Amino acid sequence: MLPYKPAPAYKPAPYHPEPQYKEEPKPYAFDYAVKDGYSGADFAANENSDGKQTSGYYKVALPDGRIQTCQVFIVAAVLAVAAAAPAPENPPSYRPAPAYKPAPYHPQPQYKEEPKPYAFDYAVNDKYTGTNFAQNEKSDGHNAEGSYTVALPDGRIQTVKYTADHTNGFNAEVTYEGEANYPEYHPAPAYKPAPAPYKPAPKYQ
Repeated sequence: MLPYKPAPAYKPAPYHPEPQYKEEPKPYAFDYAVKDGYSGADFAANENSDGKQTSGYYKVALPDGRIQTCQVFIVAAVLAVAAAAPAPENPPSYRPAPAYKPAPYHPQPQYKEEPKPYAFDYAVNDKYTGTNFAQNEKSDGHNAEGSYTVALPDGRIQTVKYTADHTNGFNAEVTYEGEANYPEYHPAPAYKPAPAPYKPAPKYQ
């Protein structure tokens, strides 16, 4: 058996501060003016800079008829950048994250739904379309019974009486009323093309 050797102590990577880049200021200049005789708008401005000092002015026509002019002169401030602090000589020792413990499982409670009694019936009898059917059914919550009737295309009335429960399943009794009547078959007349229009023979002289 090999002798036990503890894992080597964790040593974080040495700290290297981000390099600081000094951005040199850039010179610029601009000017603009607006004078609209219809609306009375009258203003202008200009500005120029060598990257360190900025000067310029702007003027505007006031509602009382005066012209307001403002001279601008700005000297750029020098900002000192502090050196980054060196990394500490004794960094904190490595500690693993605590082990994850999932929340205890609690199953959802099971509720037994008690069966409920019910009853319904409906009927449709439309003489215009010939639609004729009906149904009724009732249950005490355990056993169900009912019947439905429908007028068949051959003229008979079909009646189905049924019962259903958890022991015997679904049982139906089918009966018919009336006699089946089928319309007499009449084949479609054979197609006969219309005679061609009469054209007399040409006369030659």
